[in-house]
Amino acid sequence: MRSRQAMLSFVVLSAALAVGACGGDDGADGDDGADGTTGADAPAYGPVLSSMSTVGAPALPGGEVQVFVSADSPEGESLEYEWEIPEGWEGEDTGGDVLVLTAPEDVGHKARITVHVSDGERQASGTTWLATRGPVIESFEASPLPPEEEISFSVEAYNHDGTPMQTHYDLGGKHVEDAGPSWTWEEPTRGMGGRHELRAIVEDPDNRLSADASVETTLEGISPWPGFGADRQRTGRTTHPDAKGAEGSEKWSFDTGADWVTASPAVGPDGTVYVGGGAWGSTVYALDPDDGSEQWEFDAEGPLQGGLAVGSDGTVYLGCDRGRVYALDPDDGSELWSFDAVSWINSSVVLGADDTVYVGSAYQRVYALDSTDGSKRWKFRTDHWINRSGPALGADGTVYVGSANSNLYALDPDDGSKKWTFEAGATIRSSPAVGADGTIYVGSGDNRVYALDPEDGEKDWSFETGDSVQSSPAIAVDGTIYIGSNDNHLYALDPEDGSELWSFETDGEIFSAPSIAADGTIYFGSRDSYLYALDPDDGSELWSFETGDQISWSSPALAADGTLYVGSEDGRVYAIE
Repeated sequence: MRSRQAMLSFVVLSAALAVGACGGDDGADGDDGADGTTGADAPAYGPVLSSMSTVGAPALPGGEVQVFVSADSPEGESLEYEWEIPEGWEGEDTGGDVLVLTAPEDVGHKARITVHVSDGERQASGTTWLATRGPVIESFEASPLPPEEEISFSVEAYNHDGTPMQTHYDLGGKHVEDAGPSWTWEEPTRGMGGRHELRAIVEDPDNRLSADASVETTLEGISPWPGFGADRQRTGRTTHPDAKGAEGSEKWSFDTGADWVTASPAVGPDGTVYVGGGAWGSTVYALDPDDGSEQWEFDAEGPLQGGLAVGSDGTVYLGCDRGRVYALDPDDGSELWSFDAVSWINSSVVLGADDTVYVGSAYQRVYALDSTDGSKRWKFRTDHWINRSGPALGADGTVYVGSANSNLYALDPDDGSKKWTFEAGATIRSSPAVGADGTIYVGSGDNRVYALDPEDGEKDWSFETGDSVQSSPAIAVDGTIYIGSNDNHLYALDPEDGSELWSFETDGEIFSAPSIAADGTIYFGSRDSYLYALDPDDGSELWSFETGDQISWSSPALAADGTLYVGSEDGRVYAIE
């Protein structure tokens, strides 16, 4: 934010004056030679520039600056002025000794302006520098990247008018105020890892101007699979090097007693498996990863259909069809807090860099909740319910979520204000996924998969399948998009243009989102009751595992040792190795 009022002051900036003179040749015959001129008749040195000065410099961005030049001709000749207006500055050269310019909107912008003064035969030139107010960042460093136990930040900046500055940091949506030019982030591990934009903001609080610089890096999550989609971008891709190698044999299964398990499991830092099931699917279970034995259970008093998430301290977050969001103690499943979202929730929870809890509701709202006490930070109304589509986060923390009104929304993580909206051709149940370059991928009930520009939501491309796309995308390391369709196919799409690389056909609709192992193997469930493993090169089947009923919305989670966890509509949770 900044004021547009021009603050005028008389400032003489350093000027480099270059004067060129064109004098006569005295000639070979001396002072009185036929071809020479006498000393009295020798030409003057042309225009003389004595100074250049400015009023209004340094200028507020978008403000006005006046530039003056003082020049005269010793012989009394009339003078002509020609100005070189720097790029980004606007003004009209009227040929006079004063130039009025409008500064660019950029903070801390520096430019050189030159004037040429001529008496018709001879010319002199002068140069001075103009600048807009506000900080300038000369260098910004964050190290080590990728981070180990901590990240150290270093910022070198200056202010053109010498006003004191403050240095803040935005860590993918986590704000640190007035931390100084040197600061260390001691615990960069997040609940849900993924791409984070690390930004330094240098502010001139007096003039309400700022400059920023940033880098992007991948931060590790609290576990190999802390929630639906594995990370906050919902890429569906593990970063754990040993999360691979499952061969399709059952390690154990756990009977929840429910008619179905549609929730997607999450894995805690100690390997504990969290999933919803039980009577009407309303019970949260914590299961031992070794044998599937129950460690504890919690009754949410409403069916659990979305994915759970594990915070940076191990807290388990979830929403239920009762219309409540819960935070549970990972040690015993006791309730830490709950939030009333008014109407049912089958949207998967996602966690921000500061563990802010983002979730969608059938009450036509997206909520941002404080993870410490469940208090509401903000809410955004979508004008239609949010059905299945779980929010995903960009590297800068931008919140992306789909709605039953066919819209995908991009929301500011600070206050929930709308950045842009994209309208598909039908309801969006698919949870968006965000690529390494920020591109957003999402499916729609109009049979299409869309790729959207993160800046404005404009469509980059779309790919048409044979039926509604309710599955959510997964994104491979090379950017390949994997997504299922109600036409029974899983598709591999080129991220550049959306062209089909290959497809694999099952005997049922595919709601389940794919999951990608460390070696690139793709796992997903189908409503034909099978869990499939596919070769990423050509989509050929590596193996399949049959459950007792269809696998609908439950998407596989990957443990650190490569074990897969998935729910089935036979009421069981399976561990596949």
